[in-house]
Amino acid sequence: MKKVQWETIDLINKKLKEELLYLPFCYNINGKYIQELKQVIENNGKIGECIIQRISLPEQRAYQMEYRYKHISIFKPFLTLLEYATYDFLSGNLICAYLSMIPIVEAILRKWAEEVPNLSFGKISKKIPEFLIYWKAENNNKTTNNERLKKCFEYEIEYVRYVLNLFYENFDQYADHNFSDIFNRNLSLHKLEGISNQKEIKYNLNRLYLLIDTIADLYTISKYDEYFKLSFYADSNNKDFQIRWKYYKLICKQRNNINLIEYCLNSKINENEKDTMISVLDLKIESINIIEKMTYYKDEHRR
Repeated sequence: MKKVQWETIDLINKKLKEELLYLPFCYNINGKYIQELKQVIENNGKIGECIIQRISLPEQRAYQMEYRYKHISIFKPFLTLLEYATYDFLSGNLICAYLSMIPIVEAILRKWAEEVPNLSFGKISKKIPEFLIYWKAENNNKTTNNERLKKCFEYEIEYVRYVLNLFYENFDQYADHNFSDIFNRNLSLHKLEGISNQKEIKYNLNRLYLLIDTIADLYTISKYDEYFKLSFYADSNNKDFQIRWKYYKLICKQRNNINLIEYCLNSKINENEKDTMISVLDLKIESINIIEKMTYYKDEHRR
């Protein structure tokens, strides 16, 4: 990239840092997209929303699972859990997805720590800076012949260091930052804070996916020769990817509105609206029953 692009990226990341996000190069970011984000900033637009939309794309989630997670040793023990969390994420059940993702992040980091003999992750919050400094020292020389990769690597290291430190801070330390959002493992698990507001939980969940996507990229960079064996573009002939992508799209199309009960029962809607809602729910239940019967009869016929 030209120097002007790096300056633009610095500007974008400075703005995104306010929302605990960054510009993820592991998503094959190109110059056109960078210029579009710059335009959003100049127009006082919501740049965080642009990144959130990119993270949560069904295609992006399918790509990460098929071309990253499934091939990385520290992710493999948790693929089933990631699958369930992603299902909840795409179907709109954000609170369950977020509370599932919190221990997944920690478990992945602990697995990574097991592969680093000179470092213990007994207390993650205290060991994160030491771990990242150790990792950078071990791998930095390998990337000196590739300035672009080295620069991207430095952006990723900085993001992981910053976000993980915040995520594992204790109650008082996090309160000192006076952030508008609560993105903190301890507050969420022990006080159930940062999960009730829809915008806040949406951002927090996307932050965790961005975090593990970045961790996946950093881990593969640490296996430098293996890094370039992974595909950076989804293969249209990869049927596993196609099935997963289309299934994820279907989940999004059939999103269960988890706010339905709150809207209908805890809000002031009139009796006619309630009757309409009951009719709609009956139709959905009946359509599902029909599909289940068709599936059952086909299965019986095969036997």
